[in-house]
Order: sequence, then structure tokens, then C-alpha cells
Amino acid sequence: MRRCLEEFTLEGFPTNAELSYQILYHPEFILGECTTAFLDEHLSELLEFSRKLSESGVDA
Repeated sequence: MRRCLEEFTLEGFPTNAELSYQILYHPEFILGECTTAFLDEHLSELLEFSRKLSESGVDA
């Protein structure tokens, strides 16, 4: 799944691929410690990180 998201390219409309990528690489997810509340607890930080990447012109 990680490799697929790293190589994923789609243009023309928004996707959640970047968010999925960030979730898969989040330490809590990697350690298997996330719960169903993961997005409630971390969505704002994940979106902020995405926003900063977009502003800097770097792709995740």
C-alpha cells in the first residue's frame, strides 16, 4: 500500500491519497496503536502538514 501511494499520480481532481500516505507513515499507525478515534485525534495535524507541503511545493 505504501509503495502504491508513493507512485500514485492522478491529476485533474482532488483525492485522499496524500492523507492515506500520511496515515500509513504516522508512528502511532506503524506501532499498531491507533484506534477508531485516530482521525478525530490527528486529522488537524495531518491536514496542517499537507497544507505546509502544498505551500512549499513539495509532494508527499
